[in-house]
This record gives sequence, structure tokens and C-alpha cells, in this order.
Amino acid sequence: MFVLNVVRTEDGDWKANDPLTIYQYQKSLGLLYRQELAYELGRRSFEVKILDRSLMFIELKGVSAELLEYFSPRRAAIEAQVAIWKEEGKFVLGAPRPAISCFAASIWRSLMAARPVV
Repeated sequence: MFVLNVVRTEDGDWKANDPLTIYQYQKSLGLLYRQELAYELGRRSFEVKILDRSLMFIELKGVSAELLEYFSPRRAAIEAQVAIWKEEGKFVLGAPRPAISCFAASIWRSLMAARPVV
């Protein structure tokens, strides 16, 4: 699922959507995304294991524990980096946590891209 941050006004113009509405429904949008992801993966013959039905957290069946472990440090590393940045005062007070985490994730992805796959 891909969501553009634009809406069409009554007079036919295109304008940016109100970000507050998106943030208010962020969890619901994430749930809808994960439901659609599970559906599309199943439609493409991937077997999906549901880990938490209320939040629609899923795993692909057949992915080895070693491979899952290889990629699992990402979230912990992102959280650790955000904590360091906050402690060092590198972000303006009130900066939205998702934006900070997104920035940390982009750094993490760069590091992972340079890491050899085992």
C-alpha cells in the first residue's frame, strides 16, 4: 500500500493533507498496511505466520532463525541511537519521535547495506 500526502479540494486543486490527521491514525494505518502486506504475500504464494493478530505482526514461514537473528538488531540499534541523540541534545525538543527514528533507520540501512550477508 502506498499513501500520498495529497488531497483534492472541492475546486479541483491538489494540496498537502493535514499531517495531524495522519499522525492521529498512524497505528490504524500501520495495521491496515500490515493486513494488506499479509494478504499480498499470501496471494503470491508466501506462507505467513501471524505473531500477533491484534497488531497484525507477521513473519514469513520458512525463514531461518539465523536469518531473523541477523536482521533483528535493527530496532534495538535504532532505539539506542535515538536515546544517544536525545541525551546529547542533538534534536530540538518536541521533535516527533517517528521522524527521529526514521533518520536513525536510514543510517542503520546504510550500515547494513555495507555488511556482508552470511
